[in-house]
Amino acid sequence: MSTVKWEDLIFEFDRPETMVSEIKERALELEHEERAILDISTYPDLSRTRQSMLGSHPTYYVPDTIAKLFFKAKEDRRYYYYMTRLFMRSTRRYIDLDMLDGMFSRKEHFEARVELITEEMVDKRVYSFCYENFVSKDLILELSPRFNLVGDIIGKILGVCQKSRAPILMTTGRLVSDVRRLIPIFETANAFIDTKRTFFHRFIPGIEETRGVRWIIGITIGIAYPQVGIALAIIDP
Repeated sequence: MSTVKWEDLIFEFDRPETMVSEIKERALELEHEERAILDISTYPDLSRTRQSMLGSHPTYYVPDTIAKLFFKAKEDRRYYYYMTRLFMRSTRRYIDLDMLDGMFSRKEHFEARVELITEEMVDKRVYSFCYENFVSKDLILELSPRFNLVGDIIGKILGVCQKSRAPILMTTGRLVSDVRRLIPIFETANAFIDTKRTFFHRFIPGIEETRGVRWIIGITIGIAYPQVGIALAIIDP
């Protein structure tokens, strides 16, 4: 990913100083953040984050669409195709499906620390924009009713991020590449190192043991953008 220089933003937006200030403020708030949205790319590391889920630690947000896919697949095996294709878009690493299913089925273990993102929780404008604009043809569920799986999930991740201001945890750049062409994305270079370290240690115990995995934080900021009114800022360790 190429780094955007702050001075370049002067030519793109009317209030670059305010925007830069907002990114810095949001990044510094991560040190005290108690919530995080899980991008699909983080699912291979759920066994590690589960250590936090079972303790007195932060809440993790997951699109309710993922849970619905699991429940549907138990009734109709065609849904396993969509689930597999969806996961392979974001990661090629092994995902423990039993662990993931446990987040939705065995609520006595996960209920307090994992919250499903529903349409009622998201910024409606952001969700509608994402649902209409992010489409993967092999992930349109032709089973009745017709459903845009990718647009729904991206809409819920960005929609709840915008409304709740909770950060997004990612381990690949797939979400970033998906939205880059339609929503402004800015990188913070290597700023806020201490804040990032504190944040990651709280949300991903034993993160030093995860070799070859690049953890990224995404946060939304408000700018004068006519379509969705947000930019996704990437804090890249």
